[in-house]
Amino acid sequence: GRPTVFGALPAGMPRVISVGRLDINSEGLLLLTNDGSLARSLELPATGWVRRYRARAYGAVTQDKLDRLKDGVTVDGVHYGAIEARLDKVTRTESTGRANVWITVAVSEGKNREVRKVLESLGLKVNRLIRLAYGPFALATLESGAVEEVGPRVIRELLADHIAPANLPSGDRPVGEKLMPAAKPSAQRRASAATGAKSAKPGAAAGEAKPAKTYKPGWAKPKKRTGPAKPKPKPRAPK
Repeated sequence: GRPTVFGALPAGMPRVISVGRLDINSEGLLLLTNDGSLARSLELPATGWVRRYRARAYGAVTQDKLDRLKDGVTVDGVHYGAIEARLDKVTRTESTGRANVWITVAVSEGKNREVRKVLESLGLKVNRLIRLAYGPFALATLESGAVEEVGPRVIRELLADHIAPANLPSGDRPVGEKLMPAAKPSAQRRASAATGAKSAKPGAAAGEAKPAKTYKPGWAKPKKRTGPAKPKPKPRAPK
């Protein structure tokens, strides 16, 4: 009964599924596609696409302990493959002596809650998890809740090995195109579209009175002349 990301997508998008998942306590990059076979292909560990995360965790750890994850680790009977982890920042609370640490983690298997369970095995409790990248696609400056479409050219360059040639998109589109709900046309535009006529400028039709000029606040209005009109200058005789 909880709301999901699919309920917040822009209007007009086709039916899509997620490539991998983010649980309710995680955030960051989520890939969506309308190609089910593509989603399954990109989720397979054999594809080798690295998922990169930034984790904030409560507790203490050293880089030496994190380096041991490169050999893989078994937690509660589940074996996880090689994991790269880098200790980025340590923030200590003087009153308690406890610390929050920021760690960048890269995994290629993407097993269920892999990052959380592996870091918990080192005595850390993850309290924030952000996915920064999934393969060649990065979160970068994409804001929370924003949706950006991957253009056809990028799909052909990066995903050609995972999509049947007949299903590859053609053409091109500007990089970084945002998907937004289409604006409703005004009544005037709808009437023009229905008749096929081009919109005319106000007052262009014969017999229409020109609209009165309006001035923005702070603009000086032109003063009206009150005296007699100035005589027109006499034309000069040619020399």
